[in-house]
Amino acid sequence: MRRALLRRPSGARSNRFTRGTESTSRFGGAASVNDPIPLRPRFPVAVHFEYDIRQAVVIRGSSIEATVTGLCKDTHGLQYRVAYWYNGMRLDCWVFGWEISPKAST
Repeated sequence: MRRALLRRPSGARSNRFTRGTESTSRFGGAASVNDPIPLRPRFPVAVHFEYDIRQAVVIRGSSIEATVTGLCKDTHGLQYRVAYWYNGMRLDCWVFGWEISPKAST
């Protein structure tokens, strides 16, 4: 008798991980453990970066010559990882596009 009182209705699915969360499936009805989780957009989105990897750039404000070593698109916008030499040490950091400019070719 006690077990019957604690049991959920037959249509409701629950386990120890979803207990207490009320959500609905995108397919209608109660959410299921087998519903796919959308981790990325359905269609790929093309992103245009202003600079390419291994491109020589100059960091604005300090006129330090650097090389682009990485590209990143996140919630803050497009960022570039640049590597440069300063006082005999190799340093790298993430910068935005407006913080660097292309190096003038000689």
